[in-house]
Amino acid sequence: MRPERIKCVCPECRTTYRVPATALGHHARCRACGKTFRVGENSRPPTEDDIIRWLREVEDQDEAAIERQQAATDELTAGSDAAFDARPPRKRLSA
Repeated sequence: MRPERIKCVCPECRTTYRVPATALGHHARCRACGKTFRVGENSRPPTEDDIIRWLREVEDQDEAAIERQQAATDELTAGSDAAFDARPPRKRLSA
């Protein structure tokens, strides 16, 4: 059984890590910036730049989802036209 993991964030560069829950309260060194911080403490509140970056990430994800949906719709539309054109015309039966 895997130990429970928690999310922690470097207060200096905002790099996120998933660490074992047993690390809570211990010191850790960020691999990205080298800053030492205590796991479980968020000593620095998010800055305006952090918030703007998060909002841009969400916008990018939304735009990508819309583009994927449009591509799928275009593919379905193109496929249905080809299937429709491939069918032979109906013959009228005389009674």
